[in-house]
Amino acid sequence: MQSAVYLGIDLGTTNLKAAAFAAPDGTVLARAASCLPLRSAADGTREQDVPALRQALDEVLLSLRDELGSAWQRVAGIGLAAQGGSGALVDGTTGTPHTPLYLWNDSRAAAHRPQIAAAKSA
Repeated sequence: MQSAVYLGIDLGTTNLKAAAFAAPDGTVLARAASCLPLRSAADGTREQDVPALRQALDEVLLSLRDELGSAWQRVAGIGLAAQGGSGALVDGTTGTPHTPLYLWNDSRAAAHRPQIAAAKSA
């Protein structure tokens, strides 16, 4: 019997990386990466385009699938690591994004922190 394959996906600030591992020993079977476009500006803007993220994910997964060949059929699980504190508003039914992905290091709201903190403690 052939071993299961597990995928690890890392959605970072500048790159989306993924790898396929064989169970039970964790041997790397395939790996792929894609650069992610980042919008940044002097006002603290740090954003990514959600459709561009999806395209990068599709490209990386297709690359893994091609490299794995028939072993792709044995994918038994996926682990995902993403940027903590980042977020986008999306439609709850369709998943269509209504905003870009605001990154964890977007600092445009920093000037509002004292007002938010005061309102929270009231």
